[in-house]
Amino acid sequence: PSISPSESAYPTTLPSVSPSSSPSESAYPTTLPSASPSESPSASFSPTTLPSVSPSESPSVSFSPTMPPTLFTFTSAWFSNEIAGGYSEVGAIVAIQCKGWYCDDKRLKYHDADLVLDTSDSAAPYWTKWFSQEAHMEEEACGTGYLVAQIQCQSTYCDNLRLFCAKPMSDY
Repeated sequence: PSISPSESAYPTTLPSVSPSSSPSESAYPTTLPSASPSESPSASFSPTTLPSVSPSESPSVSFSPTMPPTLFTFTSAWFSNEIAGGYSEVGAIVAIQCKGWYCDDKRLKYHDADLVLDTSDSAAPYWTKWFSQEAHMEEEACGTGYLVAQIQCQSTYCDNLRLFCAKPMSDY
């Protein structure tokens, strides 16, 4: 059976806190805020052979009816162990930025989870083990066929990290 959007297998909620405040013990999860695209979409088209035209006419280009939807790249809110409970937003992560002492606060560039992530029962998303520079546990990665869809951190300076791995849709 497939999972309806209201009961997604992916973590889609964060505690409702602003970056300038700290989350309270009683903060209930709320739906993620919709983000604004960080860049304007660019029109893309399938290559076509243009008819020959005279200099006074302008050529026309037809768009392919089978084009996938344009993927916007969003910029997340900052997250850290003190902000949003250490959870990033959910999507196909394409970049990460950090600031503060020891790179404590982080934010992501990502593609919309609804357009990219496979939410079928067979997709089986999972969290990696926690990792950090201590004890030579410096790296974790998603398995073949999976991408990083969320990051969580804990401990002082957001030192320990783990990755949420999910399968992309077949056309991503």
